[in-house]
Amino acid sequence: MGHWQGFRDFGLGSIGNWGSHVLDMAQWALGKDEEGPVEILPPQGDAPLTFRYADGIEIRCPRTPGDSADTMVFGSRGQKRIFGGPKVPEKFDPTPLGPGDVRLYRPRNNDHNGNWLECMRTRKKTICNEEVAYRSGSLCMLIAIMDQLQRPLRYDPVRGEFPGDAEANRLLDTPKRSPWQVY
Repeated sequence: MGHWQGFRDFGLGSIGNWGSHVLDMAQWALGKDEEGPVEILPPQGDAPLTFRYADGIEIRCPRTPGDSADTMVFGSRGQKRIFGGPKVPEKFDPTPLGPGDVRLYRPRNNDHNGNWLECMRTRKKTICNEEVAYRSGSLCMLIAIMDQLQRPLRYDPVRGEFPGDAEANRLLDTPKRSPWQVY
């Protein structure tokens, strides 16, 4: 990557470029918009980088040349291509949703700009609110840290740190150059 995103002091490379766009959709589909993983496992053999959540749900991120943005969600009764073009056929559970089933929040006509304007009027949270942005961006940062350390990591998504892991915690931020500060 030949521009600013390729420099660790300023960006996370290709994962920081496309990552939040597809990882937020995977978290949305899995109902994890307000959570973060508790474990990050490096790729091993054919197994991709894996985010594991407290309830055992996993997001698997195959690393491809150029980090393609292909995203699939697999469930016990179906699978759905969310973004890109994985060559995996989609299949769905034909059972209609019942009144107590989880329904994903979706903007009318899939229009994010319209959702933003509607939420300004109604004071409802937007589909991609600040918590979603933080959680999605965090996954990109965790991938970049995993790329550097190449070892399993435990993560506390509430505190935003790696418990008892000073080496990993140092990678959560870039030292600031004097006289610049972030408040």
